[in-house]
This record gives sequence, structure tokens and C-alpha cells, in this order.
Amino acid sequence: MEKILTIKQNINQIRAIDIIDNLSEYYIPQVQKKLYYPYYWFLFKYSVKTIFGEKTIRVPCIIDMLNKQASTVDDFEREFIAVEQENIIQGKLKKLEALKSAKSYIIHAVMHKLKSLIYPEIELLEENVVYRPFWIIKCDRSGYNSFKVMVDGVTGKFQILNIVKEAK
Repeated sequence: MEKILTIKQNINQIRAIDIIDNLSEYYIPQVQKKLYYPYYWFLFKYSVKTIFGEKTIRVPCIIDMLNKQASTVDDFEREFIAVEQENIIQGKLKKLEALKSAKSYIIHAVMHKLKSLIYPEIELLEENVVYRPFWIIKCDRSGYNSFKVMVDGVTGKFQILNIVKEAK
């Protein structure tokens, strides 16, 4: 078991199955696994001087540790939990590369939002690796191909997974 920081789960196993069961009339959903997807989470203080004085805001940003995608986020609850190592997806992105991407993304996003022409001061206030929970659900129906669905353990949004079978 490994202790990790996660985004607090709102969708439990029963609710994840219910979400899929309500939409897949003839398929029987079964949870196969719960996975934890890695992100770097940074909290920045962004300050820019304007003719009206200094404007300061706190801006959280996450960087996907596999796809290197950056985005700003609303604040979310976090909790430490113990998880089996096999359920944790390992990130490939190095911390310094993630920090550089986050700073660049924040500067461009906030400058655009505030319509600022002056380069801001940006200060890192907090950082951590956080994991987002996902449920992997297999849907079976006698005589038909099965398929898998990934349900977000925070929002309940889901996506059908396109899994290619490996050649033997």
C-alpha cells in the first residue's frame, strides 16, 4: 500500500455502476478496477500592476503527468488515502518541466483574461502531486461484444474506452 494525495472522491463504486446501468439497458456493468491518474498541482500568486493599482489573484493549475496538458482549475478537496501500488498510474513528467509549463500557461491565461499588457509577477505558493480516481467498468451482454467504460470518481462523467485487443 502507498499513501497518496487524491482529489476527494464523490462517486463511489455503487454510484459508478448505477450511472452506467441506467444508460446501458441490456448490458450488465461490473467494476473491474479503480485507478488513480496523476497530476502535478500548483497554486500560484499572480500579481500585475495596472493604472488602478496592483491586482493580485491566486490561481491553481494542474498538469497532466502523462499528456502534459495544463489547465486552471477550481479549488477542490484533497485527502490522503492508502492505495495498492498496482492501481496508481505512474506519471512520466518531471517536476521542473511541469512547473515551467504551469507558469507559462498561467501567465498566458491570466494575461488574456485580465487583458493585461504588463508582464506579471508570479510566485509559487504550494505544489503537490495529486491523483484523480477513476472507475473502470466492464459491460457484458450475452452474445455481444463487451466494452469498458471509465467513470470519473469526482464528477461521474464517463467515457467509453477504445481498447484494442493484443495480437497473440
